[in-house]
Parts: sequence; C-alpha cells; structure tokens
Amino acid sequence: MLLPFFHLALMSKDNVSRKQTKTTISIYSAMGDLLSAFTSHEDILQIGWSVKEDLVCIQANGFVSLYDLSGAQINTVTLDQEIRDAKVIEGRIFNGHYGTGIAILTTSFTFYLYNNIYELKIRRLAELPFFHTAPLCWDVISSDKDTKLIVSKEDKEVAILKSLDVSYQIINHLKEELPEAITMMSLSFDFTHICFFTESGRLMLAKTENNVASHYSVFETDCKKKLKQLAWCSNDAVAVHLEDFIFFVDLNKNWLKYPTYSTVQLVQEIDCIRVVDNQCQEIIKKVESVAIEIFKIGSFSSGANLLEANRLFELQNHRADDYIRLVQDKKEMQRAVNMCLEAAGHEFNIATQKMLLRAALFGKSFTHQMDPKYFVDICQKLKILNAIRRPSVGIPLTFYQLEVLTTHGLIDRLIERRHFLLALRIAAFLKIAPEEGDIKILTKWAFFKVRQQDISEEQIANDIANKLQHYSGVSYAEIANQAIEYGRKNLAIRLLDFELKPTDQVPLLLKLKQYRIALQRAIESGDTNLIHAVILKLKDIHSPMEFIMSIREYPVAYALYQKVRGRGRDGRKTPHFSLECLM
Repeated sequence: MLLPFFHLALMSKDNVSRKQTKTTISIYSAMGDLLSAFTSHEDILQIGWSVKEDLVCIQANGFVSLYDLSGAQINTVTLDQEIRDAKVIEGRIFNGHYGTGIAILTTSFTFYLYNNIYELKIRRLAELPFFHTAPLCWDVISSDKDTKLIVSKEDKEVAILKSLDVSYQIINHLKEELPEAITMMSLSFDFTHICFFTESGRLMLAKTENNVASHYSVFETDCKKKLKQLAWCSNDAVAVHLEDFIFFVDLNKNWLKYPTYSTVQLVQEIDCIRVVDNQCQEIIKKVESVAIEIFKIGSFSSGANLLEANRLFELQNHRADDYIRLVQDKKEMQRAVNMCLEAAGHEFNIATQKMLLRAALFGKSFTHQMDPKYFVDICQKLKILNAIRRPSVGIPLTFYQLEVLTTHGLIDRLIERRHFLLALRIAAFLKIAPEEGDIKILTKWAFFKVRQQDISEEQIANDIANKLQHYSGVSYAEIANQAIEYGRKNLAIRLLDFELKPTDQVPLLLKLKQYRIALQRAIESGDTNLIHAVILKLKDIHSPMEFIMSIREYPVAYALYQKVRGRGRDGRKTPHFSLECLM
C-alpha cells in the first residue's frame, strides 16, 4: 500500500468570525499546475492523500471529508459519537498495512484509531497515566497488523500505544539516551525508521522494530530553535529543516547542508524527498551505488570501462579495444552491461540515459549469455518515465517508484488526471490486454464525457459512439448506467441504442421505465426469457385491462403470454420468471 504520490494540496485558513473558519484548499500537479480548488467552512485540522488518491480532510467536529483530484466531494465519513462530543484537536493520516487510516486525539486527551477510512472500525487506545496535557509530539507506526502510536509527553517519557491488545509501554531506555524532552519526531515512508529531535538540539536516528529497541546514532545539531520540519529521505538520511537551509544527516553521522532561498515544504516519498517552494520542485535522493561505480573519478569498474570503450568506439579510436579487453579479461562483460542498464534506469537526464544505453548495447554484442528481456524492460520503462515526466503531464516518478506503482497503477493515475490519450499509448506500447488497457481507458473516458455539463447530451452520445465504434469490448450499458447515476436519463436512453447485447440493454431500459422500447428490444433479440421478464414487469405496473391492451400491440409477446396462461389452465406447472437476475 506504500505507493508514491506526486501532487500537492495546499490549505489556507481565514477566520470569518470567532465560531466560523473559512478553509481554502488548492490541488496542484507536481509541475505546479492548478488542478482544482474548493472552499470549506469547516475547521479542517489535517489533510493528506489516501491510497486511492482521494484527498482526506480531518475536521474538528469529528467528520472526515474525501475529495477527488477535481475537487469534487466524494464522501463524508462520520466518526463515532464519543469523538464528535469531545471534539478533535489533532489528527494523523497514514497509509499502512490495512490501507489509509487516521488517528485522532480529542480534547479529553484520548487517542482513537481507524485503520481504514473506507471500512470504519474504531479502536480506542489505552489511556496513559497522568496524561492531562497535549503531547509534545506523536505519530503513527503502521508497519504490521498491530498499528501503534508513539507519544512524547511533557515529563520526558515516550510511550507506545498498541492497538491489538489496547496496551501501552514506556520506552525507558530511550529516556536514558535522550534525557530531555522530545519535541519533534518523524517516521520514514515505510515506517521502519524513526528520528527524534530534542529541545537541546540532539537528533537520534533509530529503527522502529521491537518498540525502538536500538538506535543508529545521536547527532548534535547545536540548534535549540524549533524546527520547521523533520522528514526522512528514503531510509538513508533525515532532513532537518531550519530557518534558511536543510540539514541532511545519514545513519553514520555524515551530514550535508542544503541552502534554501525561500519558504519550502518537504514531502516524503518512498525513495526520495521532494523540496517544494513557490518557484520549483526538486527531488533529492541518495545516488545509487551503481552510478557511483561508473561515474566516480578514476573508476576502473567494469561499467566505467565499458562506457569509456563505447565513447572511444564512437570516436573511431582504436583504444576502445583496450578497454573491452579489460572487461573481458575479468569475465565481467555481462555485469558491465547490467551496470550500465541499471544506472540508465535511475537517470533523469535523457542524454545520460542514451549514453548508458548505447554502452550497454555495445557491450551486449560481446557476450552471448545476456538475456535480452532485461534490456528491453529498461528501455520500455525509460520511454514511459520520460513521457510522464514532461511538464504537460507532471508526474516525475523515479524508476523505483514506477516498479512499486506498476504500469497498471500508472495507467489508473493517468486516467484520474484525464490523460486518456497517453494512457492509451502506453497500453498499446506495452501490449496490455484490452480488458486492462483500451477498453478500461475508453470506458473511463466515456464516464468523464457523461459528466460534462457544457455539451449537449446528443453531442456527448455521438462523440462516445464515434470514439468507441472500433472497440467491440466496450459496454455501452455500463456507460449508460453511469449516466443514470448522474441523473442524465435521456443520455442513458440514447447510449443504450448503441448497446449490442440485449441482456445488458433490456434491464436498463426497464430501470429507465422505457417499457415499450424494452419490449421491442427483447422481441428483436428472440430471447424468450427477456420477453417474459418484460411481460412480468408490465403486468406488475399496469391494471389487467391496460396490460392486455399494451401487449396486444406486440403479437410475439401476446402469443407467449397466452401460451403461458394456457399451460396454467391445463394444470401444468407454469414457469416462474424473475427479474432479480436482470435488474
């Protein structure tokens, strides 16, 4: 469930009166393009993204609102009465073992946990003794089935609240290592690492396993001011956001100072950290070891030698043969090719990607044991990554993020952003099965067209029919059903004219109360079960006289009805027809 995110939601609050707050939320793409904006008059305490890319907003009144990327409200979740009575003062949104969950702290200083906001099941956590003031800081650890809360108290104690057995545990050894109050903490994207920042400026990096039983190091930052932000850069380093710079500290106490020139926000990702300001967005991640081996000064690794050999070969320099022999003498040609391919995958610069791929292709001609699938896979993924990183699309995924998300997940996200053409091209490029590719994408496109209010229903129906006429697997009935949900009855009727399957068409026509059309389509299909289903529906809604008069206009339907009645008079068992399987 730990999927990468690459969009931004900004929240600003205005106090309209003492009792009313106006909250404006703007959703941007990773390239800074405004996707949507909306206003709420509720006091929103926390916002975050769910695994379904819904914007989750925790409100002080005990309600949680969900919005899509277009700013449309999807749903409002009502939390339990005891939370609404006590009011919410803090909330956390997390994506863990069970999906997207929320943790709540109320004014009574009681913690509540919901592991999945789409399947609400409340867990009231254990109450800490002598806990009568708000905690200095707290966060959620959701690396396994037992979701935990880690809480720093004013008395310098750190406690872990467990959800499965509703118990708590004081981390005594942590108090010995850090004998001062912990004012800020941060968990890595996958919840395996945690860092603590104390009031005296000490930074501790530790593992979360076994209730933070061990730590890597304690680093003295000599900063006693309150931090702006504390975040992990993958599991490799911690970013300490101070006044005008970001301080990176890794697990071995190595540090790096990164200056900032305006107000910035740090966004954790699964393998990197994003630094966002008013002008641009930068991705900071640890340089891959394979790239270091190839590009470091004076490197004699097999990958570096192969890259140099290819460079000299392109210059038609005979010394290229010397570098090839260096690799062949070590019997590492296959390893050198793989190094170049792996390094190309992690590169953002297209020119560097091409240089590494040419070197890999050059080295591949000197070995017959190379599996071409890996080369093809890298090339395909790089082509997709370069396409979605364009400013017009605005999805700056890393290679590892694409592997975690998968191409099917990427197509889903492109659909949500209405990049239907690019999604279709990627599906065709990868030769994805129509059910998960063309048909799925075009059906979602049709759903989007159905929601458009500035185009006439006739025009929408024609646009959909013209676009889908070459795709036999698309269900017009499914699109018509979506139109019914949006209250566009006439559009649904028009779309059903294009549906070729009477078994899908007739039930929806009955749902739309188009009984005569439904009967005509059933008769045209020659399916007696469908005809009987419509007859039974007509019989239910009409008086006996009106029913007879209506079906007499259709000789086939009337003959079938008479046949059924005749069998009933003879004492034979009359067949029972049910609409349940069709409606």
